[in-house]
Amino acid sequence: MPKTKAECRDRALRKLGKLAIGQTAEAGIASDMEDAYDQIYARLEQLGLVTWSSTGSVPDEFVEDITAMMAFERSEGIPDSRYARIRDDASRALLSISAYIAGEYENPRDCEDF
Repeated sequence: MPKTKAECRDRALRKLGKLAIGQTAEAGIASDMEDAYDQIYARLEQLGLVTWSSTGSVPDEFVEDITAMMAFERSEGIPDSRYARIRDDASRALLSISAYIAGEYENPRDCEDF
């Protein structure tokens, strides 16, 4: 199911360890993470890699990639082990989105009929 901007924000905050499940993000932190979303959306739009409106829900295919990129944008000051995981996820995100838009996406979980 597609995720709203707020749901993506909360997922990114959880990746950073700044929000527990069931908690509500503080206004300042929430606003900062929404700014990260807007920056990423603008960057992807310039590259021709968005298929949804900036105020619309993020399609399922892109949720994990978008939240990884959002978390990376705001990863300053987090522990090194968490930072490394977020950095790696974010570095693959742009390639994944590009491949999906180009129709070259292959999900390793997809089954092939022979």
